[in-house]
Amino acid sequence: MLAYGPYGKSYSQDQTMLLLLWDKLGIPHKERKQVFGLPLPIIGILVDPNAMSFALPEDAKERLAKEMLR
Repeated sequence: MLAYGPYGKSYSQDQTMLLLLWDKLGIPHKERKQVFGLPLPIIGILVDPNAMSFALPEDAKERLAKEMLR
C-alpha cells in the first residue's frame, strides 16, 4: 500500500503509481472511482474476480423484485 497525497488515502502500489502517472500526463480521474479490495462494485454488481462470482447487493435485489412484480 502506498499513500496517494491528493486523495489522502492509501491504495495498492500499482494503483498509486497509475494515479501518479495520470497526474503527470494530465489525465483526469475521480476519487470516488478509485476502488480497492474485493468484491469490486461494477455498475452496481459486486464482482469477485478471485472467486469468479457476481452478486447483487440486497437493496438491488429488492428493487429488481419490485420491478418484476409491476
